[in-house]
Amino acid sequence: MLSMRNPLDVDGDGVVSRSDFMPTFLDRDGDGHFGFGDMSHDVRTKAKKAANGYMRDKVEQMYVDIYLLRLKPGLTADRRMPWPLRKMIHEVVDDMWHMLRLELPKALDKMFGEGGEAAEEKAEEKAAALEKKKRPPSLPPSPPSPLLMPLPSAPSLPPSPPSPPARGPSRVFFKPAPPPAAPETTEEEEWAADTIGYFTRRKEDVGIATQEARERKAARLLACYIRRHLTLKRKKEARTLLGRIKIFHRRWERPFRKTADSWRSWLLYYHMPFDQTTFGKFHMWQSVLLLAIAASPVWYLRASFFTIFLGCLMRDMEEFQFVRFILGLKGSGFISGVIAAVKVSIDLWQCTVLKPMTCHLNGPGIGNPVFEQIVIICWLQVVA
Repeated sequence: MLSMRNPLDVDGDGVVSRSDFMPTFLDRDGDGHFGFGDMSHDVRTKAKKAANGYMRDKVEQMYVDIYLLRLKPGLTADRRMPWPLRKMIHEVVDDMWHMLRLELPKALDKMFGEGGEAAEEKAEEKAAALEKKKRPPSLPPSPPSPLLMPLPSAPSLPPSPPSPPARGPSRVFFKPAPPPAAPETTEEEEWAADTIGYFTRRKEDVGIATQEARERKAARLLACYIRRHLTLKRKKEARTLLGRIKIFHRRWERPFRKTADSWRSWLLYYHMPFDQTTFGKFHMWQSVLLLAIAASPVWYLRASFFTIFLGCLMRDMEEFQFVRFILGLKGSGFISGVIAAVKVSIDLWQCTVLKPMTCHLNGPGIGNPVFEQIVIICWLQVVA
């Protein structure tokens, strides 16, 4: 037997409550109550829409500025970069930016927009919240009454009339007095002032010159005293054997240290220049030579080179140089390993295809001391 549905149960929850008699045009947020939130619903909706639109435009403009002003110019800032590589980098980045521009509006609409997936998610959350509040209906719901259908929203107010033009400035009855004129000076007064200023500056210049002359005289006397003291000390040292050895050591230590410093500076600069990029290093034959030595498949050469280079770095103990040294050692080790693998493959192909049955004579690794190579490889790992 079918039961009749209560005509007063508009929302179909099986209970006649205050929400059944609440008109839709008053209950704007759909919570079944009328309050301040319903009165300010339209204002909050418009303000939120305007804020979301403003934020969406700002975020999109921020991405465009980052790409055009920072990312794009910095990709190929090196003027020594080859033109084909520069062109390829720009083409790849432009394709990625084009794909990002296609997906960026959708993501921004999802974040800040009121339509699309954001509105659907909000509607689903709202419906789920209402379902939790409602109890399961005891009777099948009936179609809503046409009398309780939501009324159309009220039209917006007409724009306010333009403000009247501003009134002209008020009349001025009293004019302000002009500023007082500067006092006039005669030619004799100007000549007297120039004369006094000249003698004042002359007196200051004479005082400064006198002070500088005294300082130069004191410096000459001090230099003469130091030279005399060093001469007497050198003569006193030359009378003994130990003093002669010290004089010989100082005489030969200075040029040796100067030469060693010049070679150290040459090695550090051309292997790790501070003002050149990788492409800039390829334009200097000294850097190319050092890169070839560092990436050589000969273990003895690589171990000697990086040991000397580490000794040059031990003087300053600078962290940035040590980090670059480790990265250079690891990178050159990879290149050296690739070259050695290619060489081993060629040797194996020669002893198996070109000259078969000769791998025990001229195969890869034949005649090389195994223990020494193991020691050198372990030393390179310790250095790194």
